[in-house]
Order: sequence, then C-alpha cells, then structure tokens
Amino acid sequence: TYGYRTAQVLGTECVALVTGTVEDPGQLGRYGASKVYQLEDPALEQFDSQVFTQAIAGAAEQVGAQVIIMSHSSTGKSLLGRIAARLRIGGRMIDDDPDRSRRHRGRSCGRRRPGSRVWLRTALR
Repeated sequence: TYGYRTAQVLGTECVALVTGTVEDPGQLGRYGASKVYQLEDPALEQFDSQVFTQAIAGAAEQVGAQVIIMSHSSTGKSLLGRIAARLRIGGRMIDDDPDRSRRHRGRSCGRRRPGSRVWLRTALR
C-alpha cells in the first residue's frame, strides 16, 4: 500500500490509526501496517472535524509520526489543513511519492513543517 511504501522509503514502520468502532482493525496488517492503534470514543462515532483533528494530531504526536497519510476524500481533505495547523506544519506542497516514482506523480499532496520531518499527505486510492 501507499503507506507501507512510504514507510519503506523513509526507513520507518507503517503504523495505522483507526477511529470509532471497527470490527477487526488488525486486518490492516495485511496492507503493511506493523502496528494498528484504535481510538474508541463515543465522540468519534459521528464526524466532527474538530474532534477528529484533536484525536489524530494527538495520536500522531504520541507515536512520533513522521508522515500522516489520509484518504483523498472530502473527510481527509477537510482534516488535512486542520491537522497541519494543530501540528504547526506549513508551507511546502508535494505532489508525488517520496521516491519520486513517475507512476504516482500527481496523486498525492502534503505539507511539511520547515525544519521538521513530519509530513501530512492525502493519497488517492
């Protein structure tokens, strides 16, 4: 998967975060996640961008995330800017895989805090 390939390029592990009630979050291991964290809270059952932003940014800080990848959906895109602001990430936009492969050029976008190794990305499926 995109997250797994990104982690390989960066020499780190692929960690997944799921929110709300999920039947079997461990099956994400089949897609390359070495760890899966599940946030269960009644507040996460209904989408609220402020609640999700706080939860995802907090989890990213706790695990020391270098990259945050979100789906290229209306939800992912609405959270990307909020999470960037919460983590004080800004500026640079990227439009391709970290290994610069042509196959995925133009299929993701992200932001990086100047002087930081944390990236936020949305990726098309």
